[in-house]
Amino acid sequence: MRARTYIRVSTDEQAREGFSLSAQAARCRQFIQSQGWEEDGSYKDDGYSAKNLERPGMQQMLRDAKEKQFDVLVVYRLDRLVRSVVDLHLVINLLEEKKIAFKSVTEVFDTTTAMGRFFITLVGSMAQWERENLGERVRMGMERKFLEGKDLHTFAPYGYTTDENGKVVTDPNESAIVRRIYDMYKTKGIRTISRALNREGITTRRGNHWQDPQIQYILTNPYYIGVLRFGEHSREGNHPRLIDSDLWLETQKRIEDRRVGKRAATSDYPFSGVLTCARCGGNMIGQSLKHQTKKYIFYKCGTQHNYGTCDLPRIAETKVERSFFDALVEWQAEGINMPSDQKEGLDLKQIESELDRIKRRRRKWQEAFAADIITLEELKERTQEDRAREEELKTKLTKQPETPRVTLEEFKEAIQDLRKVWPQATATERKQIIRTLFSEIVIDRDGNGRNDPVKVISTELA
Repeated sequence: MRARTYIRVSTDEQAREGFSLSAQAARCRQFIQSQGWEEDGSYKDDGYSAKNLERPGMQQMLRDAKEKQFDVLVVYRLDRLVRSVVDLHLVINLLEEKKIAFKSVTEVFDTTTAMGRFFITLVGSMAQWERENLGERVRMGMERKFLEGKDLHTFAPYGYTTDENGKVVTDPNESAIVRRIYDMYKTKGIRTISRALNREGITTRRGNHWQDPQIQYILTNPYYIGVLRFGEHSREGNHPRLIDSDLWLETQKRIEDRRVGKRAATSDYPFSGVLTCARCGGNMIGQSLKHQTKKYIFYKCGTQHNYGTCDLPRIAETKVERSFFDALVEWQAEGINMPSDQKEGLDLKQIESELDRIKRRRRKWQEAFAADIITLEELKERTQEDRAREEELKTKLTKQPETPRVTLEEFKEAIQDLRKVWPQATATERKQIIRTLFSEIVIDRDGNGRNDPVKVISTELA
């Protein structure tokens, strides 16, 4: 085997501990001879510390190792090679990749044996531990600087740039896109926004297509209202605001509402978010297919789509509309008759859900005040509004309403208006209409065939 040695000493070490290059070289040479290996050369760093790998001899050894110019590397002691377990891990990985053995004269670090190979695994674990601890130390240091009000020198988010003095200022083009994203989210979903920007050829700062997480980041980042955030901490920044605080808070509430299923009109499927499968209770998902130049829209049970455990076949949107308007004709003549116990159960569930949202929203107002996003007066005003609504809901919990939420005459008038505007309305407008009138429409087929009749089983008014 072709054996090469690596020897190193710093001036302080030689003076303090007598680790001379000649002494190391002699011991390594004796060891190579005892193993019957061929001495093929040596690398040395005289007067260099092992704090990193930026040493002439080390760099030459790494280059030669990549070219497999020797078969075994011999050192007098491990700390002659490296002192950092991260650096050791890098060197050992390279030697292992090139099938070059590693041997320490005074230690049991021998990769030609099973015990030596176990050492590599141990080194890997130690390297990971050091990286994690280094990351934790860096994070703690940055957190301390942040709480002291110091600049962390992070990059300016999309919508901002830095001037010649390093000060964060607004970017005219990007800031317009940020404001547009917030405006679009009032009626559209995150995926729809990213696709719209991509279709228009609007790219990210790096020239890439927009992805959903990037839109989500812009919509949830308080930096756009002048607030700096680090982990769980936040404080007022010195940069200009791009978004009004009220709009930002409304956006956070809208995100929360959509997360729990109370979505606004964000897709091109008018009945999505409202239409429910009568067989399993799952949400019906809007989908589309293109055949030549024609687009076919249908609704499919979400449970069947995701898990395959529901047998309701997909239903064409034309059939959903037909059954919906057939039901409207009946309701116009008779009104909506739901059993009182069904109304009570649905009301109870909705009231409890809204009470829970009010509780979470109150915490958000408090956090916003703590972060100086809203004033004390705004906090009081919003808390009073929530408290009034909370008392109203709690009162409803104690008694069942004796009158319908929408009178028969009001509902008949709404149905007449709906039938008039439906043919001229866009898909988004149709969805807004449906969401305004209904929170749930339960639908089913009489059988499992595509030609079996479709029928609206029940509804829940919004």
